[in-house]
Amino acid sequence: MSISRLLIRRSLVALLILGAFALVAGGLGKRIPSSFIPEEDQGYFYLNVQLPDAASLQRTDAVCRKVETILSETKGVKYYNTVAGFSLLSFVSATYNGFYFVSLQPWHERDADGLDAKTLIDRLNKRFRSEIQEGTVFGFMPPAIPGLGAAGGFSLWLQDRTAAPSTS
Repeated sequence: MSISRLLIRRSLVALLILGAFALVAGGLGKRIPSSFIPEEDQGYFYLNVQLPDAASLQRTDAVCRKVETILSETKGVKYYNTVAGFSLLSFVSATYNGFYFVSLQPWHERDADGLDAKTLIDRLNKRFRSEIQEGTVFGFMPPAIPGLGAAGGFSLWLQDRTAAPSTS
């Protein structure tokens, strides 16, 4: 109570303290990463393959084989699995889609070469754009929180617990 009385009587002191807190908060706000949750190297990433609509599964398979050749030549990639005919981004099974789970070598084996997941994805995306003209192939990081990300989204459910009658 005595501190509150003092600050009320000396409003200039209170404003100076408030200003100091605002400056500290602003300084910290500039230093903290601006994204919701920073991307992390989780040791794997995804690849999406999409050909023009109504492309045959044989054409998709041919593009997937090109992708596999590129992945097998890429330093830092350990394993990859192909799912031809499916897109994780749209959850559609179609002959013109393909999807990859790409596992990377352990971090300590990639660290010396600076091959973090983001760097590998950027290099691969550049190579896919230049070498694969039949469709679109791109890699992307998994979300930091499983199920919540650019490819996953989230759901919000609002429940009326008052049991009020509907007005519509």
